[in-house]
Amino acid sequence: MTTTGTMRSIDATRGIVRVEELYETDINDLWDACTCPERLARWIAAVSGDLRVGGTIQASFTSTWIGPLRIETCEAPHHVLLTVEPGTDDETHIEAWLSERDSGILLVVEEGGLPLDRLHSRLAS
Repeated sequence: MTTTGTMRSIDATRGIVRVEELYETDINDLWDACTCPERLARWIAAVSGDLRVGGTIQASFTSTWIGPLRIETCEAPHHVLLTVEPGTDDETHIEAWLSERDSGILLVVEEGGLPLDRLHSRLAS
């Protein structure tokens, strides 16, 4: 696996953290790992709640962040969009894309709308 992480500003106060990782598996297996609560809990976050578009879930990430997320888009097996802390001043978005490559499946995850002073801590998590 090769992991790349970047940070960039989107305006004077907000930014995006982007992580890309190439997995040696097929797209359906990686999609399942990203959307199945039992598999998610093994590597990034325990989730529970209304697991459908428009539903709100509670997540407990391995980075120690705990809170609500709303599922905005779920287009299997390529794209998911979540709103983090919906309706609050801390609202951000997590978006993930899966795409096939010659050597495996590329997973790209972005968290956007973060205050610029929090970008470094997100990438270090």
